[in-house]
Amino acid sequence: MRTADVIADMLDSARKFNLFFLSKIGPEQLHHRPMVDGHQGNSVYWIACHLVWAEAKGLIGETGGTVPDLPWLDGFEKGGDGGFRGGPADGDLMQVMAAVHAQALAHVRSLSDEDLALPAFIDLMNWNTTRQKALYHFIRHESFHGGQIAVIARSLGAQTP
Repeated sequence: MRTADVIADMLDSARKFNLFFLSKIGPEQLHHRPMVDGHQGNSVYWIACHLVWAEAKGLIGETGGTVPDLPWLDGFEKGGDGGFRGGPADGDLMQVMAAVHAQALAHVRSLSDEDLALPAFIDLMNWNTTRQKALYHFIRHESFHGGQIAVIARSLGAQTP
């Protein structure tokens, strides 16, 4: 199996994990921002839009692909306060996530081993690396936020493993 296909499969597996926990969040809970030790956390809506931002601007854009035209993306970049930033309507969120994820998977699968060895610069982290290692980072990033979504779902009463 090609390296790019393995990376795409791992990314897709991480996304499926997130979709499972997202399915445990009711529409009325999407914008709930949990309090932890007096600090207000990110809403599940914000996290989901942030994952779209990361796939679009980071995974696709920072590894040589064409960033999808979603004018609201920058409202969900790293460091946001977790509130609503004019993203997609609640009912459209899953469709937008699926479309950008499909584009990300197609982009990753299009990369040759030579492409994966090319340099990448992850701007927000001021990190010079290779495209392959950048893609590893985005898999880890997806999984990290999956844990956040799982904790929020459980705190809202969802039955989760």
